[in-house]
Amino acid sequence: VSRADIFGEITDVAEVDDMEDVEYFGALLHGSFDEAALIAKLESKTGTNLVQRAYKGSNVYSPEDDEDDFELSVLDSSIFVVGTGGAVNDIIDLKAGDADPASGALIDTFNDLDDGLFGFAVKVPQGIADEVDLDSVPGFGGLPISLDFISALEIVGLGGELNGGSLDLVVTMDFADEDSAESLGNFIGGIVTLASGFLTDPNTAGLLEGLRVDREGSLLTLEIGIPLADIPELFGDLITPTITETSGDRPPETPEKRVLQGVIGEAMPVLVNINHVPEGQRVEYQDAPPSSGQHWPTPARCGFYRESLPDERVVHNMEHGNVVVSYNFTNPAQTTELWEVLDDLFMFEEWGVARPYDR
Repeated sequence: VSRADIFGEITDVAEVDDMEDVEYFGALLHGSFDEAALIAKLESKTGTNLVQRAYKGSNVYSPEDDEDDFELSVLDSSIFVVGTGGAVNDIIDLKAGDADPASGALIDTFNDLDDGLFGFAVKVPQGIADEVDLDSVPGFGGLPISLDFISALEIVGLGGELNGGSLDLVVTMDFADEDSAESLGNFIGGIVTLASGFLTDPNTAGLLEGLRVDREGSLLTLEIGIPLADIPELFGDLITPTITETSGDRPPETPEKRVLQGVIGEAMPVLVNINHVPEGQRVEYQDAPPSSGQHWPTPARCGFYRESLPDERVVHNMEHGNVVVSYNFTNPAQTTELWEVLDDLFMFEEWGVARPYDR
């Protein structure tokens, strides 16, 4: 397959739970296909008999038990087509010259992104702003942020292009009015500025520095280049599958939950003197582990550490608002349990530091 073209129409986003709820959908795969072998393979793999009908010189196939479920066809052995809601007939009509291709702002957005590695354009359904619950998004609940500008968002485009060792992404957002485009542009700019002052990961900070936000009237464009070497790390959680092995038909056992006793520590005043001291110079702190004070110029990278980190380094992390967890376990299993707990916390890898502490 050399290329895939996908299109569809969603009239009510609130009613769509999966692809079965999309009334009009089509996909074209460009390549080389043996029609007879492909149909036989599909029937064998799915256990579904496909019935055949002829339409303008092409064979159109659909499930025998539900002909309205989907249809598919092979055009000139070079295009494999699958669709619902009459999409396959529309594709054949276009190929035969019996229909005019779609046009308008949505198609223009897609065509502007058609030269790269991939392109995607979608018309935003009306009422989508009513479906966005900011309080349900971890880290955003209760924040004084309004998403009213989403109601004016009409078309979104996404494109990607390989440029040497980088994947250059472009996102276009076409609004109904200039004020909404300006509001989102200012919102993104503010978030980037705020995050840049706290990020300790140089890779993430570098990406934000390279983000370009441009506005031309009601069209907002975002551009960012992601080094190919950084993509596995950035999207690892999305592309790495989680596999659970079971014995026979028995579901995996539910882990035992233990209630641990908690102790509230003593509150310590934050020191006013937070100046940097030369790297390697020791500082005498008022508490152990320290909560504030003088520190080294370079903070620790966020994450979970199994080797010790100097107090003078992690105190710098605290100055920037990072959460620092100091642990002192004699049993390695307890260290693993702590790691599992912190790994499940939202944004800990980006905003937290855990390190062993021997005092």
